[in-house]
Amino acid sequence: RSPYYPSWNSYGRSCAWQLIKISHNAHRMTASTRWAIGDRQPFISKRIFRIALEFDVVRPSGIDEAVDAVEGGGIPVAGGTYLMPRIHLRMVRPSVLVDLSGLRGDMGYVAVDGDYLRIGALATISDLMRARIPGGMESLRAAASKFGSPQIREMATVGGNLATASAHADLITVFEALDARVKLRGRRGERVVKLGKLYRAGGLELRPGELLSEIFVEMPRGDHR
Repeated sequence: RSPYYPSWNSYGRSCAWQLIKISHNAHRMTASTRWAIGDRQPFISKRIFRIALEFDVVRPSGIDEAVDAVEGGGIPVAGGTYLMPRIHLRMVRPSVLVDLSGLRGDMGYVAVDGDYLRIGALATISDLMRARIPGGMESLRAAASKFGSPQIREMATVGGNLATASAHADLITVFEALDARVKLRGRRGERVVKLGKLYRAGGLELRPGELLSEIFVEMPRGDHR
């Protein structure tokens, strides 16, 4: 077991996938890997399986280019901590991935702007932990500090965690409790909606080509000492 995952939860099971040695010539799980995963990983077959998948990767230079690529059928990926294990497990079979990591300079901020805390969708969980969180929002830092392992926190993004629309997403409940709003960017321009109104059974209710670009929360009023 990982020291960061004392309980064998669903997130720990997905991280266990990283124990599998992946290379162009390795198509079989080794005995040591089978022992490490054990019988607690029922959805990973111990039979021979193929690992390599072919897909194209688009690296946009700006948000408008990213929107075009997503509207054309690409799947956006930032840190990849949620998506990549699912690609390895054949739960997702992309033809094109849209790599957003090159846009972190423009979308990786955590800042106070007037009466709002603004968080760029590509800010990492570690960025959220290191930021100066205003009084009354300590729950954000607390949730971020319990998020996975230090390595995962350096890669996983705030926007990516919200966009999974997963019951296991650590930050959704906290942002909904803070009445967060999100900014969505698409070919038609930008729109702002309450986070909770985006979630429907099966995922986010986005228009074709839309990307989550920013999260913002109104500063609490009153004394929060």
